[in-house]
Amino acid sequence: MDDLLNALPEAYRDIPLPPGLISLQRVQGGWSREHKFRLEMYGGALLLLRVREGGQEEVHRREYDFVRSLSSRGLPVPRPHAFGPAGGGHGSYMLLDWVSGIDLTDVLPGLPQAEQYRLGKSAGEMLRDIHRTPVPENALPAGSMKRKALHKTKRFEDAVLTVPGGAEMVRFVRDHVHWLERDALVTQHGDFHPGNLIYTVHGGIAAIDFNRWGVGDPVEEFYKLQSFTIETSIPFARGQIDGYFTEGVPTTFWEGLAVHVAVSSLYSILWAAPFGPREVEGMIARCERAYRDYQGFRALVPAWYHLPPGSSG
Repeated sequence: MDDLLNALPEAYRDIPLPPGLISLQRVQGGWSREHKFRLEMYGGALLLLRVREGGQEEVHRREYDFVRSLSSRGLPVPRPHAFGPAGGGHGSYMLLDWVSGIDLTDVLPGLPQAEQYRLGKSAGEMLRDIHRTPVPENALPAGSMKRKALHKTKRFEDAVLTVPGGAEMVRFVRDHVHWLERDALVTQHGDFHPGNLIYTVHGGIAAIDFNRWGVGDPVEEFYKLQSFTIETSIPFARGQIDGYFTEGVPTTFWEGLAVHVAVSSLYSILWAAPFGPREVEGMIARCERAYRDYQGFRALVPAWYHLPPGSSG
């Protein structure tokens, strides 16, 4: 057991590892600043240990409780096993099932168009179920969605960046920001896209990485269709929308989504700056595509939603 503990950061070797552990390997990759470890147990079971630094135990616990509530309702998410303080109170850990499968981003392009769409519909149905989770009172957002959108837009303006269509997108946000906040607040996954979905061994999907979960506007969960998902699979993106809405997509959804896409497309350029010029260039390219897909934000429904099967956009 001492040899296994050596894989953990020294400050966090007070974490009570489960009995029957035979291997512990660090998991690399992802945007999260957490320490992640894959645990193999006697008998073949696999677990995920996530360690968070910085004295955020209460925030981390709310995330654990949220995932536990989803798991208890039968949603395809990691089953939680344990939570507690670590590092003498300077951090915390959670122990979850390891979700076996392949990153959906790697799988989708090689699947038939109809299968991509089917998985998208499954993702939309799952997201609808996530949004039906009761909203915890201690997780209510501090400010309004409208204020958040205007703040991010002003940050872009203050940066004095020259982006094709940027001025028109800023004007669109300011003229239509009232389209936000017309829906009741829901619990959000917070980062719902194929990179946080696993293609399971049974041909289904499971959601992982709930570290950005929160409470907010349900439509906000969909802006990453434009930012990331359509680069992997347009049929999946269409399916996610169609799976979420069982009786047709309401106009109010398209209105709110257009505002969210405009805000995120502009602000993501600033967000990417610390990660280097390549990431910034990628976000600028995505912003330009959003401008085209929304016809200079004169259209409410993005062009890719109407593309015929087999088209790459």
